[in-house]
Amino acid sequence: MSFNGTSTHITPPQHPPHSIELPWDRSALPDRILKAVDQAETAEAAHQKARTKKGDNRAAIEDTGQALTDAWNDLVDTAFATAEANQQHHREQYTYAARKLGRALEDAKAAVQLLGTHAHLYDTAANDPARIGIDRRTKNKAVAKLLCLQDELEVLSAVPPIDA
Repeated sequence: MSFNGTSTHITPPQHPPHSIELPWDRSALPDRILKAVDQAETAEAAHQKARTKKGDNRAAIEDTGQALTDAWNDLVDTAFATAEANQQHHREQYTYAARKLGRALEDAKAAVQLLGTHAHLYDTAANDPARIGIDRRTKNKAVAKLLCLQDELEVLSAVPPIDA
């Protein structure tokens, strides 16, 4: 599991640099936060462009700096104003993902069972063609690995509550 994403840096005039770690999949962010982040990044880029390309145009630098400060303040205000809604958004997404994982584990267990059954039957047919059914004394490596995988799937712990 990787929590690495992308870093974005916002530095309004008269502020220390602010670094924000964003997930690779920005759609994981609530819409209002995402919109405010995008606006702050756009304002940061415009301000940097004004500083490098129009270094002697003080008015342009001040205008883009004020726009950047406004965008930063809007981002912070939005984060504070929507904190409870953001928690609810992430709690709902967590619950959805937990249920999806539960279904995937059940599907994986069923698939491993099916693989094991067919590996057993294949081994029996290959080594004792006159025998019908499963030979429990199989030494087939695929069966052994599938038994281990089945055991591992059985001991996976439940998804912890988000508030834990």
